[in-house]
Amino acid sequence: MSARSPITTKGARSIMNSSNGKPRVGIVTLTQSENYGTVLQAYATHKILSECAPDIDFELVPTDVGAVRRRRVMSIVNPANPSFGVSRAMNFASMRRFIRPLLPQVGSRWINIEDRASATEFLATRYAGYITGSDEVWNLAHIGIDSIYYLPGGLTGPKASFATSANRLDLSSLQASDRKKLTESLEAYSYISVRDATTRQLVDELTSRSAPEIIDPTLQCRSLLSNDGTAQKSAQSNARPRILLMIRNRTLGSQISERFGARADVYSCFIRQDDTRFVRLTPQEFVGAFAEFDCVVTDFFHGTCMSIRSGAHFVSFDTEATYGRYESKIKNVLTKLECQDRYFDLTTSSPEGVESLMNRVEQLSFSHDVEGDERIAANLERERAHAALITKNMVEALRGGL
Repeated sequence: MSARSPITTKGARSIMNSSNGKPRVGIVTLTQSENYGTVLQAYATHKILSECAPDIDFELVPTDVGAVRRRRVMSIVNPANPSFGVSRAMNFASMRRFIRPLLPQVGSRWINIEDRASATEFLATRYAGYITGSDEVWNLAHIGIDSIYYLPGGLTGPKASFATSANRLDLSSLQASDRKKLTESLEAYSYISVRDATTRQLVDELTSRSAPEIIDPTLQCRSLLSNDGTAQKSAQSNARPRILLMIRNRTLGSQISERFGARADVYSCFIRQDDTRFVRLTPQEFVGAFAEFDCVVTDFFHGTCMSIRSGAHFVSFDTEATYGRYESKIKNVLTKLECQDRYFDLTTSSPEGVESLMNRVEQLSFSHDVEGDERIAANLERERAHAALITKNMVEALRGGL
């Protein structure tokens, strides 16, 4: 598959409008991962903006990093890799099928942002405006300071950011020249909204402007997909509780299975855990699946988001050491929704912390405790209303420059 961007300068201005005459705005975000959250946030961003401004043609830009893409493919097809398997390959294929209908048919399936000049030219000749999408596109992973997700100031047309995140970026590690580059990019934005406090702090430090926080696009949508919210618990009143694990930490996965396996049916998704029943899900199925379980345990941000939007009982945690230094994205969204009792900081791997998590899983799985469910739902609606207002303001700022 070629990574070369199909760029021509002839008639560039004419292709900034779609065939129906609407101005075309590019959503520059991640779309090519094998991660549920990546493709679902891209889908949700496109859906929200298209519904908010039907007079504008929003289009996902299929960006990727060439070296990362090659490593990803080799990892999937390498039999020596511990995570190799039919399930992973099928999962990757399902992600591609899900997001492909929203991507432009432009001669190349993806734009290699390692070639900054060609990627910038593609943006400049196809779009009348630009939106930096959600997910962690501002953390400078893989591509470094030349990341095109900090939109180049030389691009003509209005620029905005929509629930963008710089999660895992250590601002103190940046050199003065790097900070200057980021500042020049951010100052050229017509409107900036961010997903978390860490990113808001970055914008505050680098620019003279404030940036409102809004929740992830997958939480903003009341109806994300056609099957959203239709799942019902299939277990009967006298059946064993069903616990779903969507976690990276295999040690903790084994501990949960050992603790509850004799009294509950323990499942896992995305990453197979020992002594569990593995559930293979398409992105469409992933959105509605969490409502089928008595308790979800996850250290994934979008595992947390799907638990929240489905009304499932859940416990979320972090083990990455970096989250011992600043607020994680999981903790941030649970603080917004005033349900910190569902969050556990396991960054120090203390036995007391693990035991507290286990006790909460026990409570939610076996006692059918519903305390806090209505509060979470009400707070989610409040955050949705706030996000809708910010999105409207962002679109108006964008529209004014088209």
